[in-house]
Amino acid sequence: MKFYKRLLVLLQLVLLALVLSAQVNQLGLPIIRNFIPEEYDASDQNWCAVQDHRGVMYIGNNDRGVLEYDGRTWRKIPVPKNASVRSLAVDSSGRVYVGTVGDFGYLAPDEMGNITYRSLLHRLVDSIDHFSEVYRIHEFKGNILFFHRSNLFIYNGDSVYVKDLNRDKRYYNLLSFVVNNRYYIGSYRGGLRELVDTSLVIAPNGEFFYEDNIWGMLPYNDSVATIVSERGLFRYNQRSGEVSKLEHNDAYYGKLMEQNVQVYHGGSLNDTTLGVSFIFDKDNGFIQYNNSGEPLRLLNKANGLLDNSVTYSYQEGSNGSPSPLWLPLSVGISQVDIHSPISKFAEESGLYGGISGVTRFNGTLFVFTMSGVFYQDFDSRGIAYFKQIKQINSAAWSHLHFADPKTQKERLLIGTLTNGIFEIDENFRVKSISNNPEFKSIAHVAYSMHQSKANPNKVYIGMSGSFAEMEWNGVTWRNKGRLKRDLLKKEYRAIAELKPNDLWIATYSDGITRVQLGADTVITDFGLEQGLPSLKDNSTIEVDGKVYFLTTGGVLQFNEAINRFEHAKLPGLGYKIDEKGVSRVIPFKQAYALACNNEKGHRWIEIHNIVKSSEKDIVAKPFRIIPNRWCDYLFADGDILWIAISTELYSYNSNVYQNYAKPHNALIRRVTTKADSVLFNGAFITILDDGSVVTCLRQHELQVPTLSYEFNSVTFEVSSSFYESVERTEYSYILEGYEKEWSKWTNNPTPIYTNLLEGSYTFKVKTRNVFGTESHIAEYSFSVKPPWYRSFVAIIGYVILLGILV
Repeated sequence: MKFYKRLLVLLQLVLLALVLSAQVNQLGLPIIRNFIPEEYDASDQNWCAVQDHRGVMYIGNNDRGVLEYDGRTWRKIPVPKNASVRSLAVDSSGRVYVGTVGDFGYLAPDEMGNITYRSLLHRLVDSIDHFSEVYRIHEFKGNILFFHRSNLFIYNGDSVYVKDLNRDKRYYNLLSFVVNNRYYIGSYRGGLRELVDTSLVIAPNGEFFYEDNIWGMLPYNDSVATIVSERGLFRYNQRSGEVSKLEHNDAYYGKLMEQNVQVYHGGSLNDTTLGVSFIFDKDNGFIQYNNSGEPLRLLNKANGLLDNSVTYSYQEGSNGSPSPLWLPLSVGISQVDIHSPISKFAEESGLYGGISGVTRFNGTLFVFTMSGVFYQDFDSRGIAYFKQIKQINSAAWSHLHFADPKTQKERLLIGTLTNGIFEIDENFRVKSISNNPEFKSIAHVAYSMHQSKANPNKVYIGMSGSFAEMEWNGVTWRNKGRLKRDLLKKEYRAIAELKPNDLWIATYSDGITRVQLGADTVITDFGLEQGLPSLKDNSTIEVDGKVYFLTTGGVLQFNEAINRFEHAKLPGLGYKIDEKGVSRVIPFKQAYALACNNEKGHRWIEIHNIVKSSEKDIVAKPFRIIPNRWCDYLFADGDILWIAISTELYSYNSNVYQNYAKPHNALIRRVTTKADSVLFNGAFITILDDGSVVTCLRQHELQVPTLSYEFNSVTFEVSSSFYESVERTEYSYILEGYEKEWSKWTNNPTPIYTNLLEGSYTFKVKTRNVFGTESHIAEYSFSVKPPWYRSFVAIIGYVILLGILV
């Protein structure tokens, strides 16, 4: 009764959360990759991030300059006085600009491919006293604007001009923004101001934001901005000045502001949602909001980030592209695959034990594990977590939705390995069936359960060493004992019913058993002789009134005429699944979701869309980021597919589109020769019309070296600008002039070529990401001189000497 009352209270809280806000993290958490300070070898704290045109990441560190990351290795680019790097930006040419405490400038490559910081202070037209942090950098109308709270430094490509932003600080300028090609400054005492020509004026209705700190301003459409401030989330019409709160602002964000939670940054994500970063708060690190202000995801230290103080958020990429979200933190850096259709729940969400099943009962998500039964709940803020049902503390192996034949009300039956069978009724009351004295004579180790078609009051129970029955009489359960105890002695893992009283049962390691119930019950065992590819790893499913068998050799049906299992087509598919093992199949929307395997030990998920022709329409790429481990369960939940892998529960949101074919770049990051002599250090150059140098993806002729013959061994270090599941990135390369074919795909990013003969060579590399998409090809050319005794001068000498001797 206590549990019942507690559940009712929790359900009321859930309903309240639904009214007040969205259900946060409802489908799980995104995949997060954390970088600790020891990994990037710099200060704990980081302030900003940007990605250049090549795809290389740059992070502003607190006291070790600019960090450069290429997916494999970290490098440090020093700045004067090891000052804190507070802002980074990239312009249309690909140049990265840097703002520090007391300095500003840009990153520039040289002919060797080294990248160094170059200050612009010497370009100042006007003298200026010492200044502190440069908080923001923007490219605006052909200029680069460096924002300091008292000054605006305007770089036109030649000189730097200073615009005074009121040194008496009466405006209390906070941050600057560029939205729809208009430049704004948020000022606590001045409201929202705009740079028009060379004058800073109050923006239309900008006084609305008087005595408000604006932490983010981003485009909503071509004339409306979204503003993140300490007073709320607003929609701002840049033309009329009309301001309105986002529809759901008061329900969540507004409550955070009432609690004096400190916002630090607001930025747009590349699916048009909004990201807000917080600092110095024990619960909030980063929150993703939809366009009406409903929270979708909350990330913090408790559920995956390294730290709760998130100082910035950055995401590059066009809509729908698989570009990670980068979160610089007070301690470390987090890379978040926030727009992947794949999310997951694990221990940080309260879920424990290897998962054996998933279902939704009376609107609530239940997960069955080796530690018991868990259900999804939402705390007072609407954040999803899992709570264990205390009455069931045994490994929960099987479950069954039992529909009362008379009332059609459902009961959820749960089979455990040590405590028998439990039921949860429509009012979420939990009861042990096996505690009934009538069941004492039988120990229900319930590996599988099935509601009879012939007698819907009856439930069959597959156990270890026996097969039992129990029956519902409309009030309670009655024990019907073991069925054919002398014959049914295997471990029964899955039950299907082809027609009333015709049971097909998959065993753990003894093939398939058929039980034809009747006055003279017939029991038949099937194995290798009848076409099963293995006695182990078999299961059964029912689809459209037919029974299918899932095996290590694919999907089978039983052919009565020849007494043999044969490969079969699932209803709606125009082809047989016979080239791979299949352990799970579940109808999912207008398709089938399959858990597949092969003899090489590969495990994967794929979706077969139902098509009329024999042409296969298979979706597999979204699932490639899931670990290569056995799938323990699949559950179709509307547009969501739940995938149980060991102790982790993954969700696939079929409504999320991702462009898996988005191109990326192979990067040649270093070229060395004997004695680790560096020929190239990672940055190709191009020379702009004004004579300045920026990075690019093609080797400049000035960067093509000619090596002496004694240095005829060359090592390349390569990487990829694709940052998701980098440990599964593959490389293929060729050295033209030495090889005629590309290498096989390999995980080795450091190919070595030794004892090269004289001649011209071009090294080419391409990468392949976790989704199977190949990169653009990167190239590096060089030549090797002949040894002195094969040089042109030596040959002339040989000819002359030969003439003299003759």
